[in-house]
Amino acid sequence: MLPLVVLVLFLEGRGLQLYFGEEFSQMAALPNGDVGGYAKLFGYPLLAGGWLFGGILVRVSVLVLMAAGVTACAKLARYVWKKRFD
Repeated sequence: MLPLVVLVLFLEGRGLQLYFGEEFSQMAALPNGDVGGYAKLFGYPLLAGGWLFGGILVRVSVLVLMAAGVTACAKLARYVWKKRFD
């Protein structure tokens, strides 16, 4: 169950990164007139925050998956050890 949750978090984070990266590219193409200037002034921090949050989700999900794998290996080793020597 945990790997499924981690996979969903990973895909969510990657999707956020892709979405906000695309929006950033489109906003950067706006001219520096009234609309483009204000859009960049107020939009860049929001886009950067969303992209950063997506990156954090991706990295945390990978770390949780690694921890789950190590825990599963430790449990299996303990089970095998008990079966062998008890």
